[in-house]
Amino acid sequence: MRYNMDFLVAALIFLIVLWHHFMKQRQYAGNKTEKTFQIFMMLGIGDILLDMVSTVVIDNSRPEFARMLYVILLLFYLCQLLIPPVLYLYTLALAGGAVEEKLSGIRCLLLLPTVVLTVLVMGNFQTGLLFSVTANGAYIRGPLYLMMYMQAVWYGLVIGGESIRNYQKLGKRKFGIIWEILFIMVSCVLLQGFYQEVLLTGFAIALCLMVLLLAFQNPYVYTDNLTDFWICNVFRSGQKNSADANGIFMWQLLISGS
Repeated sequence: MRYNMDFLVAALIFLIVLWHHFMKQRQYAGNKTEKTFQIFMMLGIGDILLDMVSTVVIDNSRPEFARMLYVILLLFYLCQLLIPPVLYLYTLALAGGAVEEKLSGIRCLLLLPTVVLTVLVMGNFQTGLLFSVTANGAYIRGPLYLMMYMQAVWYGLVIGGESIRNYQKLGKRKFGIIWEILFIMVSCVLLQGFYQEVLLTGFAIALCLMVLLLAFQNPYVYTDNLTDFWICNVFRSGQKNSADANGIFMWQLLISGS
């Protein structure tokens, strides 16, 4: 099977541009979603790069590439299975929960599929349940290959449920954007499940990150257009989150471009 990488190349260029603008115009340090967004973006870039490299090696399979291909695929599978739970944690942060806070027992159970898949990926060399690489360097899907797609759909359902549960905290705008992202992710995952030669998941990640950057990580949402000062509620939130361990606030006033 020959894979179509056109969407991957476009997604990688798109994500590099997004990363440049995000790092150049980062929001205030107290934003609860910023750390999770950075992790999401790094995983996305890593996922697309590994997907591209593995595709090139698979299309030019040789015996001497077999071990290298297995390592690349291992890292690629790990990146891909971490993206859905990171998006889930981002959704919780949007609803007002800090990423560092301890998750409840039920929410920990919701992360169980990621733990199971991580064990399967790490033990795949012995079992070949997810994939295998022959001595000639050929890539073969394992009997549980579709579990990667099932995990993505599972977290789509979990994120949808959390958004409904926290509708009052999220508000209409955030709620709608979360469902827009879910539609993009689940649609692309299902399409790639049926048309596996067209690599769409990386493109879906890039689109979702673009939506999140424009909607929630846009620094201009947090400053006054005329003065470049923080708006009042953001300033107060920033001071609350910058308190040190002794409860002493580190008061600071940031002026854009100063």
